[in-house]
Amino acid sequence: MENLLLKLTGIFAQAPNRVLEFKQTILAALTLVSLFLFHAIYEQTEFDLSSEAFIDQEGSAQIALDEFRRQFGSDRSVFLIYKPADGDVFSRKSLSTIQELTTKLENWQDLDPEMFPNIDLN
Repeated sequence: MENLLLKLTGIFAQAPNRVLEFKQTILAALTLVSLFLFHAIYEQTEFDLSSEAFIDQEGSAQIALDEFRRQFGSDRSVFLIYKPADGDVFSRKSLSTIQELTTKLENWQDLDPEMFPNIDLN
């Protein structure tokens, strides 16, 4: 065991001199290997940042997302455009109306389905 350790110590002691003797060859080989690995990573790495990649396909979140898409056609964006009756978005009446609408949207589960006969809220 002691002889093996002495031989390994000798090999490691001479390694810097050997590397310096073949520095250009070693540098070229390391550059080629690095380029090959970078190319492989670039070509074979695929990022899937969609919601489907993070959600269990059989879970309740996916079912709710599918239902949302069915109702609205997409999950990209939903825009609500409000035109105040009095023409002033910042009037007390307009802000109260917007707050009421916001509260209803946040608590959509509590809405009366009879008020919306064409939409299935469940």
